[in-house]
Amino acid sequence: MWNSLEIAKFIATLATPVVVAFVGIWIKYKIDESQKAQDRQFTQSQKAEEKRFAEAQRKLYRDDEPRTS
Repeated sequence: MWNSLEIAKFIATLATPVVVAFVGIWIKYKIDESQKAQDRQFTQSQKAEEKRFAEAQRKLYRDDEPRTS
């Protein structure tokens, strides 16, 4: 018959790899989530920069047009 110490050691032996796996999965999830957030932020800033550039070009072309009147 097993005593309580041997049962506790057996449970700890079984639980350790499971806990390590769950922690690894959680870390990977958090890293992926962070990467997606960075990608979204980069895309938004890139779109904003393209919009500012297009507006600057339009303004430049308006200012360069010869005045007919």
